[in-house]
Amino acid sequence: MFSFLKLPREEIEKILRMLRNPRAPMAPRVVVAFLFLYIIWPVDLVPEAIVPIFGWADDVGLFGLTLWWLHKEVERLSQ
Repeated sequence: MFSFLKLPREEIEKILRMLRNPRAPMAPRVVVAFLFLYIIWPVDLVPEAIVPIFGWADDVGLFGLTLWWLHKEVERLSQ
């Protein structure tokens, strides 16, 4: 189910190459930018200060969802 979280180094390198490629679609870069902004932004859906353990769950979940989507985008673009 969560096999995308165990991506081999080659897959991670493919994602990074896609993000650096100026001919690649803009959507993956925008999604990654929003992900990092959300993670460093002090306002969360579930604040860490109020619910310490579950406060990180939305960050981790969003990171995992973004990683899954990027993996699927690399597969789609490499066809």
